[in-house]
Amino acid sequence: METLFIGTLTTGEWLVVTGSVALLILSLVPVLWACWLFVSMSDGAVDRAVHDAQRAALVKSRLRGDVR
Repeated sequence: METLFIGTLTTGEWLVVTGSVALLILSLVPVLWACWLFVSMSDGAVDRAVHDAQRAALVKSRLRGDVR
């Protein structure tokens, strides 16, 4: 029971651990990048983005015939 867990891993298990960690890091990169872009946006840019999204939703609703 005193055996260190890390010492008991085989080469194949180390490859699986390393690959899993690499995939986790690579999958987090786009999320962290998008969060950084959002945090670094100016207030004017945020207002324009919200306005553009609302306008696009309104146009889409009008094309569907939901709103007049």
